[in-house]
Amino acid sequence: MIIAQKKTGVGKTRLNSQVPLKDSKAQVPSLEVHLDYLRVKVELHSSDDSELISFLKFIHPNQSEWIISHDVPYRNGRDWYDNRVQSSIGVSGGYKELQDDNGSIIGYECVLDLGGLYFANYNLVDQWRLITGLSNVYSARCQRIDIAIDDNTNGKIIPIGEMWEATKTGTKGNTALFQKTRYYESGGCGANNIPLRTWYFGSRNSGKMVRVYEKELHGCNGEKRRVMRFESELKRKYSQKVFDTVASLERPYINGNTGDKIDNNSFSIELSKVLGGIALGTIDFVNRYDLSGKYIKEYARCKRLHFWQEFIDKIGSFLRIRLPKVARTTEKSIAWITRQVAGLLNAIKEGVGSAKLWEYLMDAMDERCKYKGSYHDLVTGTLREHPELLRVS
Repeated sequence: MIIAQKKTGVGKTRLNSQVPLKDSKAQVPSLEVHLDYLRVKVELHSSDDSELISFLKFIHPNQSEWIISHDVPYRNGRDWYDNRVQSSIGVSGGYKELQDDNGSIIGYECVLDLGGLYFANYNLVDQWRLITGLSNVYSARCQRIDIAIDDNTNGKIIPIGEMWEATKTGTKGNTALFQKTRYYESGGCGANNIPLRTWYFGSRNSGKMVRVYEKELHGCNGEKRRVMRFESELKRKYSQKVFDTVASLERPYINGNTGDKIDNNSFSIELSKVLGGIALGTIDFVNRYDLSGKYIKEYARCKRLHFWQEFIDKIGSFLRIRLPKVARTTEKSIAWITRQVAGLLNAIKEGVGSAKLWEYLMDAMDERCKYKGSYHDLVTGTLREHPELLRVS
């Protein structure tokens, strides 16, 4: 079991203890909610590797199962790490030294990928303890988190047929938050050599993606069983938001705010609601067409489709992860023009000449003048006061 320190006071999110703990909608026996992947980055401020070893033992206490390969690089996206670490229980990663201006070691930066094999060894409460410890003790930054919902009836509960059909409705589909879809079959397995199917919703390059796929799991006695898995993959700012949300959860008290706290089984049901709700909140299926067949752009005006609401009811919640809106500034807009638009304008100029390009720009600006708003006034006022902002840095 993973033991983690806990925060108190500001920043904690208390689960609602008034929710009936035996609510059949929280999690039916045929559904299982769990983490399936986690990528975290930490900075360890120690001149020797003692804190690095302590961190690895926190992730997995059996030190003999860790393999540290010095000078064997590990790549994490665009980042390279000089040394590789891995464990036989589904963990891999790397670390590099942090040095001061004099070349002295002042700490280590470590990134770890925890896969499904790792999380199969821990129940949902232990997975919560892991995230709480990573956040509170190590101030970890989460780069990716996958939340899975396993349908142990092999697709009788997860409505993949209706989900896939909804994406084909009309010209844009009855989906919200995603439009890109893909279907894939892998090689056959099992006695009947039946292929495993995967349905993708969204792009792997975005911060959010959903996939539904068939998977064969191996039991303790070597038996195999096929499950249908709904999995939400969140990265970058979305994964950090989910990570912070889970780390802020507190185990509720049985009665009010004092006395004994609920047992692991009851708390696991509450965690299933939160994590399952986050997973389902990554995508939505709504009626995007009015009675005349016109596409409804405003998601909030659309009514959720019945089959999707039924699936939400079985989990018990639907939680959308919302990121704070980044305020637009004149400086950022000008930088965007320089970075994204200038190259295209240059190509147009070479194709049709400066005079034709200028004519196009004048016509385009005259057309856009019909839609002046508060941001138009902000940019105009800012550049009148600071014309030096309009330059290529």
